[in-house]
Amino acid sequence: MEVAFTGNEVRARDSKSPERAQLAFGASTWGNFLDGVQQGRFDRA
Repeated sequence: MEVAFTGNEVRARDSKSPERAQLAFGASTWGNFLDGVQQGRFDRA
């Protein structure tokens, strides 16, 4: 996964298939995602 910060957006793409579509997130949405990762919300049981 590759992540780029472009102004008020955060863009992500699959580094193994960079020609495919990118996902774009607002900065606050990306921040919420990172908070969830740090809190273990996405950990598998």
